[in-house]
Amino acid sequence: WSDAVLTPEGEKTVGYAAKGLKDIKFSAAYSSDSGRSVQSANIILDENKESNVTLQTDKRLREFNFGSYEGDLNHTMWTDIAESQGKTLDQWIAEGISPKDFANSVAKLDKGRVKEGENWPAEDYDTITKRLKESIDEIAKKESEKGNSNVLIVSHGLSIGALVDTLSEGYKLPDGGLKNASVTTI
Repeated sequence: WSDAVLTPEGEKTVGYAAKGLKDIKFSAAYSSDSGRSVQSANIILDENKESNVTLQTDKRLREFNFGSYEGDLNHTMWTDIAESQGKTLDQWIAEGISPKDFANSVAKLDKGRVKEGENWPAEDYDTITKRLKESIDEIAKKESEKGNSNVLIVSHGLSIGALVDTLSEGYKLPDGGLKNASVTTI
């Protein structure tokens, strides 16, 4: 998986989310183990005056693994998906796509691009949702034993979309995907 820290603009955007969440009392906090997720969670927790929790990381909360597309521009991957479906990029974006179709399209395109020792194959939807659901179920079970409370979980846009898709059949990602530092309440 590619791992990048937040840009200064990203830090600023997460700061806005942190201000919006500053009065929420969290009983626990979890994050993907990627640098930008850990950084985002810490910005939120540093602003939060109601919680005194230690951040726990979980690699199962990572973003989709895009295989050979890791580290490349989203535009390249999106264009390849659109073209594989006989569409222009604009048509593909305008029609919207489910997290399942997105993940499976990337995994299918990536099959012929995997190079032993250089990259892992892109994850398909079942692989992604299995690891996300395992993590969320484990967190929910563990934290619910402590009573009813708010739990902060910081992950990634496509992964959050896939998780919501497993909870709400037929979910479509918003145009352009979930916005950075947006808040999803489940």
